[in-house]
Amino acid sequence: MDFEAARARLIEHLSTEIKDERVLAAMARIPRELFVPEGSRHAAYEDRPLHIGFDQTISQPFIIALMTQALELKGNEKVLEVGTGSGYQAAILAELARLVITVERLPPLAEVAEKVLDSLGYENIKVGLAEEVLGWQCEAPYDAIMVTAGAPRVPVDLLAQLAIGGRMVIPVGSRYIQELCRITKRKGKNIVENLGGCRFVSLIGGRLGRGISNNYRGIRLLNGNRKGVKMEVLEAIKTRRSIRKYKATPVDDRTLELVLEAARWAPSWANSQCWRFVVVRDPGIKAELVNMAGDDNPASDAIRNAPIVIVACAELGKAGYKGGEQMSDLGDWYMFDVALAMQNLVLAAHALGLGTVHVGLHFDSKRVARILGIPEGFRAVEMTPLGYPDQEPKARPRKELSELVFYDKFGLR
Repeated sequence: MDFEAARARLIEHLSTEIKDERVLAAMARIPRELFVPEGSRHAAYEDRPLHIGFDQTISQPFIIALMTQALELKGNEKVLEVGTGSGYQAAILAELARLVITVERLPPLAEVAEKVLDSLGYENIKVGLAEEVLGWQCEAPYDAIMVTAGAPRVPVDLLAQLAIGGRMVIPVGSRYIQELCRITKRKGKNIVENLGGCRFVSLIGGRLGRGISNNYRGIRLLNGNRKGVKMEVLEAIKTRRSIRKYKATPVDDRTLELVLEAARWAPSWANSQCWRFVVVRDPGIKAELVNMAGDDNPASDAIRNAPIVIVACAELGKAGYKGGEQMSDLGDWYMFDVALAMQNLVLAAHALGLGTVHVGLHFDSKRVARILGIPEGFRAVEMTPLGYPDQEPKARPRKELSELVFYDKFGLR
């Protein structure tokens, strides 16, 4: 495999969203294939996380680039990385800073990472095994801190090791849903910024119960994310909009999994769960779906340009049936059940800073079935693009409750 060519294609892909040329140049110099298991090297330059053993991963290149860019390194900084993992992130930081201290809690990972970094000739990286207190106190203060694991709050131990004016980038949130935050330390009040949704393995050790919570009220939000992972259900319902313009920013596999997981937990007729989802990333297949919808469809550009299109399908003869017998004069309930699952999906996507739009106009289910290879007994129902919004549509007017709600009998208010 031509790793250099694959690396060049990845850097070109990242350059659509990452604007720090120093970060892109650093990543272009580093052989990512050396930081992943041999069996995964063919995928080293795909924009997705890869497993490295011990229930750990090497992060998606876009997330790595975004976090590195957010540190705004100039070259003379001393940087702390919490969570060495494969060592790839430490190598990138070492290309951009004076000194990197990287700390890992798993000895086997630290050992392998140190060997790879040494083989590449890095002399400005120190690898240490994590202690009881998070970070590496003996070298503090640090001009920048990067945390490559998720925490429920910004740990006070790490804040204490950050120099005044220094920047920390850390995923903050629950085990399943997190926001990537940048904290700039000030003498008076720290500045917290939201860089968008993400999902990392959990940070272990230290005083994780104390620190700055991920409360985003009144702070500046970056990368198009509106409110962060603390969004309440009613707020998500009221603020979700149909998005027809998308950024080129890729959606990582973990975020996609969270969106699909929300759909999986939707209610359905007798828990029959008739829905199935086809995740489309292939540009050629997306082009076929655009041709099916027609260029006059308002969502055609969204299908074409969003990084992902999700097609919702249904297994026929399940919803609304018992023992093969139809139980309702409304027939097969698959439309109802798919709608419930898609509502879960689009609301979860919105809560994670992603956009969607229901596409039903000119939807030819038979043609979609041919394009996607959907078998007999299943039907394509609708589809939605999925990606980071490049627009902020205004809310369309809704009817008042007094026009919609009756009591006891239809028409009685």
